[in-house]
Order: sequence, then structure tokens, then C-alpha cells
Amino acid sequence: MSYELNANSRWHLFLMRFTPGGGQDGFDIAKEISSSSKGSLAAGRYFAVALHNDGGRWICPADVSERLAGAGIISNLCFAESDGVCAAKFTVRPEAAAATPPVSP
Repeated sequence: MSYELNANSRWHLFLMRFTPGGGQDGFDIAKEISSSSKGSLAAGRYFAVALHNDGGRWICPADVSERLAGAGIISNLCFAESDGVCAAKFTVRPEAAAATPPVSP
């Protein structure tokens, strides 16, 4: 899977996976993402936790919503500060299928 985070440098995203007996109530941090970036993830289910820095304090978003996922999108999350504007957008897509060359007769 591939991901893209569009956010300013005040945002930090943690992707967590459930592990029986794991750290935080059974969830372990699988990936940590800072500000805007792109990358890849192993297939599986993740729980996304976002925080934003407000004057040296890490604050949970005021609102989290899942936007309609279009074709080729697994998840499309929006994290908002107190004003309700989507300040951090996190999109997950399946890996692009590798092109296969045509078979010659």
C-alpha cells in the first residue's frame, strides 16, 4: 500500500497495529510520519493517530473524518484543528499493479 500525508510541519501521524499483549492497550506503533510525505506500508489494518503541535504542546485533532474514497483509494482521512478546516489529509492507496508485458504467440 502507498500513503500520502499532506500537512504542515506541526502535524505528526502515528500508524498503529493491534498486537495481542502489545504496548498501548494492545497497539504498537508501526510507522511514524512527520509533516507532508509519501511512502509505502505493508498490507494490513492500521489505526491512525494524529497530533499537532500548539505552542510546544501536542494536541489531538478537534475533528477526524473519513472523506469519500474515490476509485483506487483505500482510505481518505481528514484531521482538523479547532476551526474545522482539514489541516492534515492522509490518503492510502493500494500498490500499483506491476505492468505485465504482452505475451507473444
